[in-house]
Parts: sequence; structure tokens; C-alpha cells
Amino acid sequence: PCRHCPYLADHRAHRQQVVEIEATLGGAEGELEAARHRFQREFRAYRAVLRDAGFLEEDRPTALGLLAASLYGESALLIADGIAAGTFAGLAPEELAATLVMLVAEDRGRDRPRPGRRHLPTARVVKSYRSLRSALLRLSSLEHEHGLETLRPLSMDFIGPAYRWASGEPLADIEPPAGADIGDVVKAMKNLYSVLRQMEQALHGHELRSLVSATRERVERDLIRRVA
Repeated sequence: PCRHCPYLADHRAHRQQVVEIEATLGGAEGELEAARHRFQREFRAYRAVLRDAGFLEEDRPTALGLLAASLYGESALLIADGIAAGTFAGLAPEELAATLVMLVAEDRGRDRPRPGRRHLPTARVVKSYRSLRSALLRLSSLEHEHGLETLRPLSMDFIGPAYRWASGEPLADIEPPAGADIGDVVKAMKNLYSVLRQMEQALHGHELRSLVSATRERVERDLIRRVA
């Protein structure tokens, strides 16, 4: 540099800015490259899980995969698997509501101690719970094999409220679970109503559709009709 330049200080400052910008860009390129490799690994892992679970075959969706694709949300795979496995067949509307809410509600205070034994409304709800738990463990195991962890535990807090709501009990008579309030109950019922509508649209021509429609009609009342 010309040491006698009257703008030497400005030039040095500009040069420092250039160096800093180049360093920032170099770091960003490294981060982008790392992100690209991470996304590739995750994509391959998701594809492997879907293939091993029967949702994909030769990179094309199977009938089970198409069913799952017609749903949306975190529990789409479990719901589709439950439909295919017959988990929901033979349930009464209030039992289907109690079963599906396990997949769409989110318990508060997951870290608090859980009771060792929970009372479920009917023997058929118990059977459905065991089937869903088995499917969840199977899919979670596949995810673990491929370095993924996306599935959350079944919700247990809103089984009773969903059963009573679909049985026609007034909202004022439904006691919220411990650590929750009536707003949480309404939110859980709203999520339940949403998934029932999805299933109703996805199951045209399916023998389960009449049960899903009947359950949706039971749930669609009071606040749920207005806020959903």
C-alpha cells in the first residue's frame, strides 16, 4: 500500500471488511455443505424406515403408503398402520374416539411420575391401546436402527375425556386430567375432530368409513363445531 495515501486508513478498514466477509462466506459454505450431507443422510434414513415398515417398495408408495399419504400430521404412519391392521375395527364410536386421541393429543408434564396402572374405559380400548403401543415400538425400533427419533409416546391423559365427549357428556361435566385445564381438553377434542375428518375423506369405499363418520358426528358438537 501507498503509505503516503491520504485515504490509507479508509483503505485498510475496507480491506479488513473484505477479509471478514470472505471469512463469513467461507464459514457459511462449510455449514451449507454440512447441512447438505445431513439432509442426504436423513432422507436415506427416512426412506429406509418407510421401506422396512411397508410404506415403500422400490421407492414407490405401497397401498399402505398411499393411505398414509392421504393423512397428515405426526401420527399418519401409525393411523394408516392401525387401519391396515384392523386395530380400529369393531369399536363403538366412543371407543374409536378414545383410541385415536392417544395419537393426536399431547400430554402435559411428560416428566412427572406416571401411575403404574391406568384405567381405560373398555376392554376393546385396552386391546386397541396394546395394538398401537406394539406398532409404535416397532416403528420406533426401525427409526432407532437408522438414527432417527421422530415418534412421540402415546397420549394417555385424554382417553377418558374423549370417551365421555363422544358419549355425549356435557363439557362442564368432563374433568380435565391432572395438570391440564378445560382448554387442553377442547384442544385435544379439536385435534381428534381434525383427524376424524382426514380419515373420513381418505376412507371412501372402506368398511371403516361408517364408523369414522359416526364418531366424527359424535365429536362435532358444542365448541368443536365452532372452533374446528
